[in-house]
Amino acid sequence: MKYLENRDSGLFCEVEADLADYVVIQGAIGTLGRAKRGKCYNLQDTDELVEEYCSRGFRVVAHPPPLSLPMVARELLPGAPLSPEELARFRPDALEELSEQRQFLWNGEMRRFLRRVFGGRRRCYNRVHHPRALAYEFETIAAWDSPSMEKEVSRDERGMVTHIGYRLNGQLVLMLVNSWQEGFIYPFFLELSSDGLGFSRRKHLLEEARELLIGFPSFCADYLQRIAEDERQELKLGKLKKVASVAFEPLVLGSLKSKGYDFRVEERRRGYVLRVQLAPITYVQLSLPYEGVVRSAGHVMDTIQMVKGMFYAAWVIMEVVPTPARMKWGVVRRRSSLYPAYYRSNPHWVMAMCGYVDRMLPREHHHAGLIEDYMAMMRRWCPRGIRFEKRAIKGAKHWVATGTTFEGDVLVSIRGHARGFDLYLTGFDGVINFNLETGLPSEEHMCAFIMGIPGFFGEVQASLDRQLGAAIFERRVLHWLHGLRGIRWCLEVRSGGEVRVFLEMPRGKMLKVYLFYDDYEETLAELTETIGRVDRAISIGRIPFSLRRRDWMEE
Repeated sequence: MKYLENRDSGLFCEVEADLADYVVIQGAIGTLGRAKRGKCYNLQDTDELVEEYCSRGFRVVAHPPPLSLPMVARELLPGAPLSPEELARFRPDALEELSEQRQFLWNGEMRRFLRRVFGGRRRCYNRVHHPRALAYEFETIAAWDSPSMEKEVSRDERGMVTHIGYRLNGQLVLMLVNSWQEGFIYPFFLELSSDGLGFSRRKHLLEEARELLIGFPSFCADYLQRIAEDERQELKLGKLKKVASVAFEPLVLGSLKSKGYDFRVEERRRGYVLRVQLAPITYVQLSLPYEGVVRSAGHVMDTIQMVKGMFYAAWVIMEVVPTPARMKWGVVRRRSSLYPAYYRSNPHWVMAMCGYVDRMLPREHHHAGLIEDYMAMMRRWCPRGIRFEKRAIKGAKHWVATGTTFEGDVLVSIRGHARGFDLYLTGFDGVINFNLETGLPSEEHMCAFIMGIPGFFGEVQASLDRQLGAAIFERRVLHWLHGLRGIRWCLEVRSGGEVRVFLEMPRGKMLKVYLFYDDYEETLAELTETIGRVDRAISIGRIPFSLRRRDWMEE
Protein backbone atom coordinates (compact mmCIF):
# COMPACT_ATOMS: atom_id res chain seq x y z
CA MET A 1 0.00 0.00 0.00
CA LYS A 2 1.32 3.45 -0.95
CA TYR A 3 -0.03 6.57 0.77
CA LEU A 4 0.41 9.95 -1.00
CA GLU A 5 -0.53 13.50 0.01
CA ASN A 6 -0.80 16.81 -1.81
CA ARG A 7 -0.52 19.49 0.83
CA ASP A 8 -1.24 22.26 -1.65
CA SER A 9 -4.66 20.87 -2.59
CA GLY A 10 -5.35 19.18 0.76
CA LEU A 11 -5.97 15.80 -0.88
CA PHE A 12 -4.61 12.33 -0.21
CA CYS A 13 -4.41 9.20 -2.31
CA GLU A 14 -3.89 5.54 -1.40
CA VAL A 15 -2.98 2.82 -3.88
CA GLU A 16 -3.50 -0.83 -2.86
CA ALA A 17 -2.82 -3.84 -5.06
CA ASP A 18 -3.40 -7.57 -4.91
CA LEU A 19 -2.95 -10.29 -7.51
CA ALA A 20 -5.11 -8.85 -10.28
CA ASP A 21 -6.77 -5.65 -9.00
CA TYR A 22 -5.85 -2.30 -7.64
CA VAL A 23 -7.83 0.10 -5.47
CA VAL A 24 -7.35 3.86 -5.42
CA ILE A 25 -8.81 5.76 -2.45
CA GLN A 26 -8.97 9.55 -2.85
CA GLY A 27 -10.37 12.33 -0.72
CA ALA A 28 -9.63 15.29 1.48
CA ILE A 29 -6.96 14.82 4.12
CA GLY A 30 -8.65 13.82 7.40
CA THR A 31 -11.56 12.01 5.72
CA LEU A 32 -12.05 8.37 4.77
CA GLY A 33 -12.14 9.12 1.05
CA ARG A 34 -13.84 7.26 -1.77
CA ALA A 35 -12.59 4.07 -3.38
CA LYS A 36 -12.26 3.16 -7.06
CA ARG A 37 -11.32 -0.32 -8.25
CA GLY A 38 -9.46 -1.29 -11.43
CA LYS A 39 -7.47 -4.07 -13.09
CA CYS A 40 -3.69 -4.45 -12.94
CA TYR A 41 -1.62 -7.11 -14.60
CA ASN A 42 1.59 -6.77 -12.58
CA LEU A 43 3.09 -4.66 -9.82
CA GLN A 44 4.72 -2.37 -12.37
CA ASP A 45 1.27 -1.13 -13.31
CA THR A 46 0.70 0.15 -9.77
CA ASP A 47 4.22 1.69 -9.69
CA GLU A 48 3.37 3.57 -12.87
CA LEU A 49 0.11 4.70 -11.24
CA VAL A 50 2.01 6.03 -8.21
CA GLU A 51 4.43 7.88 -10.52
CA GLU A 52 1.49 9.43 -12.33
CA TYR A 53 0.09 10.80 -9.06
CA CYS A 54 3.56 12.08 -8.10
CA SER A 55 3.65 14.00 -11.36
CA ARG A 56 0.45 15.77 -10.24
CA GLY A 57 2.06 17.10 -7.05
CA PHE A 58 1.46 14.17 -4.68
CA ARG A 59 4.26 12.94 -2.45
CA VAL A 60 4.67 9.48 -0.92
CA VAL A 61 4.36 9.48 2.89
CA ALA A 62 6.30 6.67 4.55
CA HIS A 63 4.16 6.56 7.69
CA PRO A 64 0.50 7.23 6.91
CA PRO A 65 -1.43 9.01 9.69
CA PRO A 66 -4.21 7.17 11.53
CA LEU A 67 -7.71 7.40 10.10
CA SER A 68 -9.97 10.08 11.47
CA LEU A 69 -12.59 7.95 13.18
CA PRO A 70 -15.16 9.08 15.76
CA MET A 71 -14.82 8.15 19.42
CA VAL A 72 -17.83 5.95 20.20
CA ALA A 73 -18.89 5.55 23.81
CA ARG A 74 -18.92 1.97 25.07
CA GLU A 75 -22.35 0.41 25.56
CA LEU A 76 -23.48 -2.77 27.30
CA LEU A 77 -26.03 -4.61 25.19
CA PRO A 78 -29.26 -5.65 26.91
CA GLY A 79 -29.90 -9.23 27.94
CA ALA A 80 -29.03 -11.59 30.76
CA PRO A 81 -25.72 -13.50 30.67
CA LEU A 82 -25.77 -17.22 30.07
CA SER A 83 -25.95 -19.45 33.10
CA PRO A 84 -22.93 -21.63 34.07
CA GLU A 85 -24.83 -24.67 32.81
CA GLU A 86 -25.36 -23.03 29.40
CA LEU A 87 -21.75 -21.86 29.20
CA ALA A 88 -20.56 -25.40 29.91
CA ARG A 89 -22.16 -26.55 26.64
CA PHE A 90 -19.54 -24.60 24.64
CA ARG A 91 -16.87 -27.29 24.71
CA PRO A 92 -14.13 -27.74 22.11
CA ASP A 93 -15.47 -31.15 21.08
CA ALA A 94 -18.90 -29.59 20.38
CA LEU A 95 -17.59 -26.69 18.26
CA GLU A 96 -14.40 -27.89 16.55
CA GLU A 97 -13.84 -30.39 13.72
CA LEU A 98 -17.52 -30.68 12.86
CA SER A 99 -18.60 -33.25 10.30
CA GLU A 100 -20.08 -32.10 6.98
CA GLN A 101 -23.54 -33.15 8.10
CA ARG A 102 -23.22 -31.25 11.37
CA GLN A 103 -21.97 -28.15 9.51
CA PHE A 104 -24.94 -28.42 7.17
CA LEU A 105 -27.38 -28.60 10.10
CA TRP A 106 -25.75 -25.66 11.88
CA ASN A 107 -25.86 -23.63 8.66
CA GLY A 108 -29.57 -24.29 8.23
CA GLU A 109 -30.36 -23.36 11.84
CA MET A 110 -28.23 -20.21 11.57
CA ARG A 111 -30.07 -19.04 8.46
CA ARG A 112 -33.42 -19.55 10.19
CA PHE A 113 -32.12 -17.59 13.17
CA LEU A 114 -30.97 -14.75 10.88
CA ARG A 115 -34.41 -14.59 9.25
CA ARG A 116 -35.84 -13.86 12.68
CA VAL A 117 -33.09 -11.34 13.39
CA PHE A 118 -33.65 -9.52 10.10
CA GLY A 119 -37.42 -9.51 10.46
CA GLY A 120 -37.91 -11.49 7.27
CA ARG A 121 -35.72 -9.24 5.13
CA ARG A 122 -33.59 -11.07 2.59
CA ARG A 123 -29.81 -11.05 2.99
CA CYS A 124 -28.73 -9.38 -0.24
CA TYR A 125 -26.23 -6.69 0.81
CA ASN A 126 -23.07 -7.35 -1.21
CA ARG A 127 -19.98 -5.25 -0.73
CA VAL A 128 -19.32 -3.01 -3.75
CA HIS A 129 -16.98 -0.49 -2.11
CA HIS A 130 -13.77 -0.63 -0.14
CA PRO A 131 -14.11 -1.98 3.43
CA ARG A 132 -13.39 1.56 4.59
CA ALA A 133 -16.94 2.45 3.54
CA LEU A 134 -18.13 0.60 6.67
CA ALA A 135 -15.47 1.93 9.03
CA TYR A 136 -17.96 4.03 11.03
CA GLU A 137 -20.41 1.11 11.39
CA PHE A 138 -17.74 -1.34 12.58
CA GLU A 139 -16.33 1.27 14.96
CA THR A 140 -19.78 1.50 16.54
CA ILE A 141 -20.14 -2.30 16.74
CA ALA A 142 -16.70 -2.57 18.34
CA ALA A 143 -17.91 -0.29 21.16
CA TRP A 144 -20.71 -2.68 22.11
CA ASP A 145 -20.09 -5.13 24.96
CA SER A 146 -22.05 -8.37 25.22
CA PRO A 147 -23.08 -9.57 28.70
CA SER A 148 -22.16 -13.16 27.72
CA MET A 149 -19.44 -13.01 25.05
CA GLU A 150 -15.84 -11.83 25.36
CA LYS A 151 -14.83 -9.46 22.59
CA GLU A 152 -11.60 -9.28 20.55
CA VAL A 153 -11.10 -6.35 18.13
CA SER A 154 -8.46 -6.38 15.35
CA ARG A 155 -7.44 -3.23 13.47
CA ASP A 156 -5.22 -2.55 10.46
CA GLU A 157 -2.21 -0.23 10.43
CA ARG A 158 -4.47 2.81 9.90
CA GLY A 159 -6.62 1.99 12.95
CA MET A 160 -9.70 0.70 11.06
CA VAL A 161 -11.60 -2.24 12.56
CA THR A 162 -11.19 -5.34 10.37
CA HIS A 163 -12.29 -8.22 12.62
CA ILE A 164 -14.40 -8.47 15.76
CA GLY A 165 -14.28 -11.89 17.42
CA TYR A 166 -16.57 -13.14 20.18
CA ARG A 167 -15.81 -15.99 22.58
CA LEU A 168 -17.99 -18.09 24.87
CA ASN A 169 -16.32 -20.21 27.53
CA GLY A 170 -13.02 -19.50 25.81
CA GLN A 171 -14.22 -20.78 22.41
CA LEU A 172 -14.37 -18.50 19.36
CA VAL A 173 -18.02 -18.67 18.29
CA LEU A 174 -18.57 -15.63 16.06
CA MET A 175 -16.53 -13.33 13.85
CA LEU A 176 -17.70 -10.09 12.22
CA VAL A 177 -15.41 -9.28 9.30
CA ASN A 178 -14.90 -5.98 7.48
CA SER A 179 -12.75 -6.90 4.50
CA TRP A 180 -12.98 -7.77 0.84
CA GLN A 181 -14.42 -11.19 1.68
CA GLU A 182 -17.95 -12.09 0.59
CA GLY A 183 -20.09 -11.76 3.69
CA PHE A 184 -19.66 -10.18 7.10
CA ILE A 185 -20.89 -12.86 9.55
CA TYR A 186 -18.73 -15.92 10.23
CA PRO A 187 -20.05 -18.29 12.91
CA PHE A 188 -17.69 -20.96 14.25
CA PHE A 189 -18.84 -23.54 11.69
CA LEU A 190 -17.75 -21.39 8.69
CA GLU A 191 -14.13 -21.03 7.65
CA LEU A 192 -12.85 -17.50 7.01
CA SER A 193 -11.68 -18.73 3.61
CA SER A 194 -15.30 -19.45 2.59
CA ASP A 195 -18.16 -17.07 1.85
CA GLY A 196 -19.78 -15.72 4.99
CA LEU A 197 -23.33 -14.66 5.75
CA GLY A 198 -24.47 -11.12 4.99
CA PHE A 199 -26.84 -8.47 6.21
CA SER A 200 -30.00 -7.37 4.42
CA ARG A 201 -29.29 -3.67 3.70
CA ARG A 202 -26.55 -1.26 4.67
CA LYS A 203 -29.08 1.07 6.29
CA HIS A 204 -30.16 -1.82 8.56
CA LEU A 205 -26.62 -3.04 9.34
CA LEU A 206 -26.28 -1.56 12.83
CA GLU A 207 -29.79 -2.58 13.82
CA GLU A 208 -29.30 -6.15 12.58
CA ALA A 209 -25.81 -6.48 14.10
CA ARG A 210 -27.24 -5.40 17.45
CA GLU A 211 -30.02 -8.01 17.31
CA LEU A 212 -27.50 -10.62 16.19
CA LEU A 213 -25.17 -10.05 19.13
CA ILE A 214 -28.07 -10.01 21.61
CA GLY A 215 -29.64 -13.27 20.42
CA PHE A 216 -26.65 -15.30 19.22
CA PRO A 217 -25.47 -16.67 22.63
CA SER A 218 -28.87 -18.08 23.61
CA PHE A 219 -29.43 -19.40 20.08
CA CYS A 220 -26.18 -21.39 20.23
CA ALA A 221 -26.83 -22.62 23.77
CA ASP A 222 -30.33 -23.84 22.87
CA TYR A 223 -29.19 -25.60 19.71
CA LEU A 224 -26.26 -27.24 21.50
CA GLN A 225 -28.75 -28.59 24.03
CA ARG A 226 -30.87 -29.98 21.18
CA ILE A 227 -27.78 -31.59 19.66
CA ALA A 228 -26.91 -33.23 22.99
CA GLU A 229 -30.47 -34.55 23.31
CA ASP A 230 -30.39 -35.86 19.73
CA GLU A 231 -27.10 -37.63 20.44
CA ARG A 232 -28.56 -39.25 23.55
CA GLN A 233 -31.59 -40.27 21.51
CA GLU A 234 -29.38 -41.72 18.77
CA LEU A 235 -27.44 -43.67 21.39
CA LYS A 236 -30.68 -45.00 22.82
CA LEU A 237 -31.94 -45.92 19.34
CA GLY A 238 -28.66 -47.72 18.66
CA LYS A 239 -29.12 -49.89 21.72
CA LEU A 240 -32.77 -50.56 20.85
CA LYS A 241 -31.82 -51.44 17.28
CA LYS A 242 -29.24 -53.93 18.50
CA VAL A 243 -31.83 -55.66 20.70
CA ALA A 244 -34.49 -55.52 17.96
CA SER A 245 -32.19 -57.00 15.31
CA VAL A 246 -31.69 -60.08 17.50
CA ALA A 247 -35.43 -60.70 17.86
CA PHE A 248 -36.64 -59.51 14.45
CA GLU A 249 -35.08 -62.28 12.36
CA PRO A 250 -36.47 -65.35 14.18
CA LEU A 251 -39.75 -63.90 15.47
CA VAL A 252 -40.96 -61.98 12.41
CA LEU A 253 -39.05 -62.99 9.30
CA GLY A 254 -38.97 -66.65 10.33
CA SER A 255 -42.77 -66.73 10.61
CA LEU A 256 -43.21 -65.08 7.21
CA LYS A 257 -40.83 -67.52 5.55
CA SER A 258 -42.58 -70.51 7.11
CA LYS A 259 -45.94 -69.29 5.76
CA GLY A 260 -44.51 -68.78 2.26
CA TYR A 261 -45.02 -65.00 2.05
CA ASP A 262 -42.98 -62.79 -0.27
CA PHE A 263 -41.78 -59.79 1.72
CA ARG A 264 -39.32 -56.95 1.79
CA VAL A 265 -37.72 -55.27 4.83
CA GLU A 266 -36.33 -51.74 4.96
CA GLU A 267 -34.40 -50.38 7.94
CA ARG A 268 -35.10 -46.76 8.77
CA ARG A 269 -33.92 -44.42 11.48
CA ARG A 270 -36.53 -45.39 14.08
CA GLY A 271 -37.64 -48.83 13.01
CA TYR A 272 -38.35 -51.41 10.34
CA VAL A 273 -40.77 -51.05 7.44
CA LEU A 274 -42.13 -54.46 6.42
CA ARG A 275 -43.90 -54.99 3.09
CA VAL A 276 -45.75 -58.26 2.49
CA GLN A 277 -47.22 -59.12 -0.89
CA LEU A 278 -50.91 -60.02 -0.97
CA ALA A 279 -51.48 -59.84 -4.76
CA PRO A 280 -49.31 -59.04 -7.80
CA ILE A 281 -49.93 -55.29 -7.42
CA THR A 282 -51.06 -55.10 -3.80
CA TYR A 283 -49.07 -55.28 -0.58
CA VAL A 284 -49.58 -54.54 3.11
CA GLN A 285 -47.05 -52.30 4.85
CA LEU A 286 -46.33 -52.49 8.58
CA SER A 287 -44.22 -50.05 10.61
CA LEU A 288 -42.34 -51.66 13.53
CA PRO A 289 -40.40 -49.26 15.80
CA TYR A 290 -37.22 -50.72 17.28
CA GLU A 291 -38.49 -50.38 20.84
CA GLY A 292 -41.65 -52.32 19.99
CA VAL A 293 -40.30 -55.18 17.88
CA VAL A 294 -40.24 -57.73 20.71
CA ARG A 295 -43.64 -56.63 21.98
CA SER A 296 -45.26 -56.54 18.51
CA ALA A 297 -43.62 -59.60 16.96
CA GLY A 298 -46.47 -61.86 18.03
CA HIS A 299 -49.07 -59.62 16.39
CA VAL A 300 -47.41 -59.34 12.96
CA MET A 301 -48.90 -62.54 11.54
CA ASP A 302 -52.30 -61.79 13.09
CA THR A 303 -52.33 -58.34 11.44
CA ILE A 304 -51.28 -59.72 8.06
CA GLN A 305 -53.94 -62.45 8.18
CA MET A 306 -56.58 -59.90 9.19
CA VAL A 307 -55.68 -57.51 6.34
CA LYS A 308 -55.49 -60.40 3.88
CA GLY A 309 -58.97 -61.56 4.86
CA MET A 310 -60.30 -58.00 4.59
CA PHE A 311 -58.69 -57.60 1.17
CA TYR A 312 -60.04 -60.82 -0.36
CA ALA A 313 -63.51 -60.36 1.17
CA ALA A 314 -63.92 -57.02 -0.61
CA TRP A 315 -64.99 -56.99 -4.25
CA VAL A 316 -63.71 -53.45 -4.77
CA ILE A 317 -60.35 -52.02 -5.75
CA MET A 318 -59.13 -50.12 -2.71
CA GLU A 319 -56.18 -48.77 -0.73
CA VAL A 320 -55.73 -47.86 2.94
CA VAL A 321 -53.20 -45.04 3.25
CA PRO A 322 -52.32 -42.24 5.70
CA THR A 323 -54.50 -39.14 5.38
CA PRO A 324 -52.63 -36.21 3.77
CA ALA A 325 -52.17 -33.22 6.04
CA ARG A 326 -53.97 -30.85 3.65
CA MET A 327 -56.80 -33.15 2.67
CA LYS A 328 -60.05 -31.27 1.96
CA TRP A 329 -63.25 -33.13 2.76
CA GLY A 330 -66.73 -32.75 1.33
CA VAL A 331 -65.54 -31.54 -2.09
CA VAL A 332 -65.62 -32.85 -5.66
CA ARG A 333 -62.31 -32.70 -7.51
CA ARG A 334 -61.92 -33.17 -11.25
CA ARG A 335 -58.85 -34.65 -12.91
CA SER A 336 -58.87 -34.75 -16.71
CA SER A 337 -56.33 -36.32 -19.03
CA LEU A 338 -55.93 -35.73 -22.73
CA TYR A 339 -55.29 -39.42 -23.35
CA PRO A 340 -57.24 -41.81 -21.10
CA ALA A 341 -56.19 -45.39 -21.89
CA TYR A 342 -59.87 -46.41 -21.98
CA TYR A 343 -60.28 -44.60 -25.32
CA ARG A 344 -57.78 -46.71 -27.30
CA SER A 345 -60.23 -49.59 -27.77
CA ASN A 346 -63.34 -47.42 -28.24
CA PRO A 347 -64.46 -47.44 -31.92
CA HIS A 348 -66.09 -44.01 -31.60
CA TRP A 349 -62.73 -42.57 -30.52
CA VAL A 350 -60.80 -44.25 -33.37
CA MET A 351 -63.27 -43.06 -36.03
CA ALA A 352 -63.28 -39.54 -34.64
CA MET A 353 -59.47 -39.39 -34.64
CA CYS A 354 -59.21 -40.61 -38.25
CA GLY A 355 -61.77 -38.04 -39.32
CA TYR A 356 -59.89 -35.26 -37.49
CA VAL A 357 -56.63 -36.19 -39.26
CA ASP A 358 -58.25 -36.26 -42.72
CA ARG A 359 -60.00 -32.96 -42.08
CA MET A 360 -57.05 -31.04 -40.65
CA LEU A 361 -54.13 -32.47 -42.69
CA PRO A 362 -54.89 -32.30 -46.43
CA ARG A 363 -52.09 -33.81 -48.55
CA GLU A 364 -51.60 -30.88 -50.88
CA HIS A 365 -48.12 -29.55 -50.14
CA HIS A 366 -45.03 -30.92 -51.93
CA HIS A 367 -41.89 -29.85 -50.12
CA ALA A 368 -38.76 -30.25 -52.21
CA GLY A 369 -36.26 -29.85 -49.37
CA LEU A 370 -35.05 -32.19 -46.65
CA ILE A 371 -37.35 -33.31 -43.85
CA GLU A 372 -35.12 -31.41 -41.39
CA ASP A 373 -35.93 -28.20 -43.27
CA TYR A 374 -39.63 -29.04 -43.15
CA MET A 375 -39.47 -29.57 -39.38
CA ALA A 376 -37.55 -26.32 -38.96
CA MET A 377 -40.31 -24.49 -40.86
CA MET A 378 -42.93 -26.12 -38.63
CA ARG A 379 -41.12 -24.93 -35.51
CA ARG A 380 -41.15 -21.37 -36.85
CA TRP A 381 -44.89 -21.57 -37.52
CA CYS A 382 -45.66 -23.26 -34.21
CA PRO A 383 -47.75 -20.96 -31.95
CA ARG A 384 -46.97 -20.06 -28.39
CA GLY A 385 -47.56 -22.88 -25.91
CA ILE A 386 -46.27 -25.65 -28.20
CA ARG A 387 -42.62 -26.54 -28.55
CA PHE A 388 -40.75 -29.10 -30.61
CA GLU A 389 -37.84 -31.14 -29.33
CA LYS A 390 -35.91 -34.22 -30.32
CA ARG A 391 -36.37 -37.40 -28.30
CA ALA A 392 -35.25 -40.99 -28.66
CA ILE A 393 -38.34 -43.23 -28.90
CA LYS A 394 -37.68 -46.98 -29.20
CA GLY A 395 -34.17 -46.29 -30.43
CA ALA A 396 -35.20 -43.86 -33.19
CA LYS A 397 -35.07 -40.06 -33.22
CA HIS A 398 -38.51 -38.44 -33.19
CA TRP A 399 -39.61 -34.85 -33.27
CA VAL A 400 -42.04 -34.48 -30.37
CA ALA A 401 -44.56 -31.65 -30.11
CA THR A 402 -45.18 -30.93 -26.42
CA GLY A 403 -48.08 -28.81 -25.19
CA THR A 404 -46.54 -26.66 -22.46
CA THR A 405 -49.95 -25.22 -21.58
CA PHE A 406 -51.41 -28.72 -21.16
CA GLU A 407 -49.21 -29.85 -18.24
CA GLY A 408 -46.51 -31.06 -20.64
CA ASP A 409 -48.70 -33.67 -22.36
CA VAL A 410 -47.19 -34.91 -25.62
CA LEU A 411 -49.59 -33.96 -28.39
CA VAL A 412 -47.89 -35.67 -31.30
CA SER A 413 -44.55 -37.30 -32.19
CA ILE A 414 -43.10 -37.25 -35.69
CA ARG A 415 -40.43 -39.60 -37.02
CA GLY A 416 -38.75 -38.19 -40.10
CA HIS A 417 -37.21 -40.28 -42.88
CA ALA A 418 -35.71 -39.66 -46.31
CA ARG A 419 -39.02 -39.31 -48.18
CA GLY A 420 -41.30 -37.83 -45.54
CA PHE A 421 -42.40 -38.55 -42.00
CA ASP A 422 -44.58 -40.85 -39.88
CA LEU A 423 -47.13 -39.28 -37.52
CA TYR A 424 -47.78 -40.94 -34.13
CA LEU A 425 -50.69 -39.69 -32.03
CA THR A 426 -50.81 -40.38 -28.31
CA GLY A 427 -53.98 -42.29 -27.47
CA PHE A 428 -54.25 -43.71 -31.00
CA ASP A 429 -52.90 -47.18 -31.85
CA GLY A 430 -51.54 -46.69 -35.34
CA VAL A 431 -49.29 -44.62 -37.55
CA ILE A 432 -50.13 -42.16 -40.33
CA ASN A 433 -47.57 -41.93 -43.13
CA PHE A 434 -46.84 -38.79 -45.15
CA ASN A 435 -44.34 -38.74 -48.02
CA LEU A 436 -43.41 -36.57 -50.97
CA GLU A 437 -45.25 -38.76 -53.50
CA THR A 438 -48.65 -38.57 -51.76
CA GLY A 439 -48.08 -35.02 -50.52
CA LEU A 440 -47.23 -33.39 -47.21
CA PRO A 441 -49.46 -31.07 -45.19
CA SER A 442 -48.40 -27.44 -45.16
CA GLU A 443 -46.80 -25.91 -42.08
CA GLU A 444 -49.95 -23.88 -41.40
CA HIS A 445 -52.17 -26.96 -41.52
CA MET A 446 -49.81 -28.98 -39.32
CA CYS A 447 -49.66 -26.26 -36.66
CA ALA A 448 -53.46 -25.83 -36.72
CA PHE A 449 -53.75 -29.61 -36.34
CA ILE A 450 -51.46 -29.68 -33.31
CA MET A 451 -53.10 -26.69 -31.63
CA GLY A 452 -56.55 -28.18 -32.16
CA ILE A 453 -55.79 -31.54 -30.53
CA PRO A 454 -56.71 -30.50 -26.94
CA GLY A 455 -60.04 -29.03 -28.05
CA PHE A 456 -60.79 -32.04 -30.22
CA PHE A 457 -59.97 -34.42 -27.38
CA GLY A 458 -62.24 -32.44 -25.08
CA GLU A 459 -65.16 -32.70 -27.53
CA VAL A 460 -64.73 -36.44 -28.03
CA GLN A 461 -64.29 -36.97 -24.30
CA ALA A 462 -67.51 -35.08 -23.55
CA SER A 463 -69.32 -37.13 -26.21
CA LEU A 464 -68.02 -40.40 -24.77
CA ASP A 465 -68.86 -39.31 -21.24
CA ARG A 466 -72.43 -38.65 -22.38
CA GLN A 467 -72.58 -42.13 -23.95
CA LEU A 468 -71.22 -43.69 -20.78
CA GLY A 469 -73.64 -41.78 -18.56
CA ALA A 470 -70.93 -39.91 -16.62
CA ALA A 471 -73.32 -37.30 -15.21
CA ILE A 472 -75.75 -39.98 -14.00
CA PHE A 473 -72.86 -41.94 -12.49
CA GLU A 474 -71.51 -38.91 -10.64
CA ARG A 475 -74.94 -37.99 -9.24
CA ARG A 476 -75.48 -41.58 -8.11
CA VAL A 477 -72.14 -41.70 -6.26
CA LEU A 478 -72.73 -38.28 -4.67
CA HIS A 479 -76.18 -39.37 -3.47
CA TRP A 480 -74.60 -42.44 -1.89
CA LEU A 481 -71.85 -40.35 -0.22
CA HIS A 482 -74.35 -37.90 1.26
CA GLY A 483 -76.12 -40.86 2.81
CA LEU A 484 -73.07 -41.83 4.87
CA ARG A 485 -73.26 -40.93 8.55
CA GLY A 486 -70.22 -39.82 10.52
CA ILE A 487 -67.72 -40.37 7.69
CA ARG A 488 -66.07 -37.49 5.85
CA TRP A 489 -65.49 -38.01 2.12
CA CYS A 490 -63.94 -36.53 -0.99
CA LEU A 491 -64.87 -37.41 -4.59
CA GLU A 492 -62.40 -37.22 -7.47
CA VAL A 493 -63.91 -37.47 -10.96
CA ARG A 494 -61.52 -38.61 -13.69
CA SER A 495 -61.92 -38.93 -17.43
CA GLY A 496 -62.09 -42.32 -19.05
CA GLY A 497 -64.85 -43.80 -16.94
CA GLU A 498 -63.35 -43.64 -13.45
CA VAL A 499 -63.98 -41.90 -10.14
CA ARG A 500 -62.08 -42.22 -6.86
CA VAL A 501 -63.73 -42.00 -3.46
CA PHE A 502 -61.70 -41.01 -0.38
CA LEU A 503 -63.20 -41.86 3.02
CA GLU A 504 -61.83 -40.85 6.42
CA MET A 505 -60.94 -43.76 8.69
CA PRO A 506 -59.77 -43.96 12.34
CA ARG A 507 -56.16 -43.44 13.47
CA GLY A 508 -55.30 -40.97 10.72
CA LYS A 509 -56.00 -43.41 7.90
CA MET A 510 -57.97 -42.95 4.68
CA LEU A 511 -59.77 -45.48 2.49
CA LYS A 512 -59.32 -44.90 -1.25
CA VAL A 513 -61.82 -46.74 -3.51
CA TYR A 514 -61.72 -46.93 -7.33
CA LEU A 515 -65.11 -46.94 -9.10
CA PHE A 516 -65.79 -47.46 -12.82
CA TYR A 517 -68.79 -46.72 -15.04
CA ASP A 518 -69.47 -50.31 -16.06
CA ASP A 519 -69.86 -51.86 -12.58
CA TYR A 520 -70.47 -49.07 -10.09
CA GLU A 521 -73.91 -50.30 -9.03
CA GLU A 522 -72.50 -53.60 -7.76
CA THR A 523 -69.51 -51.84 -6.20
CA LEU A 524 -71.64 -49.32 -4.25
CA ALA A 525 -73.77 -52.16 -2.91
CA GLU A 526 -70.64 -53.90 -1.62
CA LEU A 527 -68.87 -50.73 -0.44
CA THR A 528 -70.85 -50.23 2.78
CA GLU A 529 -69.75 -53.61 4.12
CA THR A 530 -66.18 -52.95 3.00
CA ILE A 531 -66.08 -49.69 4.95
CA GLY A 532 -67.16 -51.56 8.08
CA ARG A 533 -64.46 -54.21 7.63
CA VAL A 534 -61.74 -51.61 7.11
CA ASP A 535 -62.92 -49.56 10.09
CA ARG A 536 -62.83 -52.62 12.37
CA ALA A 537 -59.42 -53.73 11.08
CA ILE A 538 -57.90 -50.33 11.75
CA SER A 539 -59.53 -49.97 15.14
CA ILE A 540 -58.65 -53.38 16.57
CA GLY A 541 -55.30 -53.85 14.87
CA ARG A 542 -52.34 -53.95 17.25
CA ILE A 543 -49.92 -52.72 14.54
CA PRO A 544 -50.59 -49.73 12.23
CA PHE A 545 -50.80 -50.85 8.61
CA SER A 546 -51.28 -49.49 5.09
CA LEU A 547 -52.73 -51.34 2.12
CA ARG A 548 -51.23 -50.10 -1.13
CA ARG A 549 -52.08 -50.90 -4.72
CA ARG A 550 -48.81 -50.78 -6.68
CA ASP A 551 -45.74 -52.85 -7.38
CA TRP A 552 -44.78 -54.11 -3.93
CA MET A 553 -41.04 -53.75 -4.70
CA GLU A 554 -41.32 -50.03 -5.43
CA GLU A 555 -39.95 -47.49 -2.99
